[in-house]
Amino acid sequence: MADRRRIQRYDLNIPALIIDIPDVTESPEVMLMTRDISASGAFFDTRQPLAAGTMLGLELQLPDRDYPGGRVQLRGTVVRSTPAGMAVSFDDDCRFFAAGEVEGRMEN
Repeated sequence: MADRRRIQRYDLNIPALIIDIPDVTESPEVMLMTRDISASGAFFDTRQPLAAGTMLGLELQLPDRDYPGGRVQLRGTVVRSTPAGMAVSFDDDCRFFAAGEVEGRMEN
């Protein structure tokens, strides 16, 4: 089966944290790791994938060699779930936080 993606995907393991699941009263903060990532989305390895269609807020930890302590917060939607993990399509809006910046959470 040919890969029909238009945006290049990179095999890159980036620590991530689910920081928000709208419509869930107490969203747990869940640590994840990307298996691969692109500008439009990522696949996250997890034994507890969320259902397709679930919207969520994520925080990605940027590589220390390039952006020590930097992180990106963004929103996305689960587009596919498998027993091994979930594929998340990113929304266009994101926030960058440099090292030492005050913790922030995205608004719903």
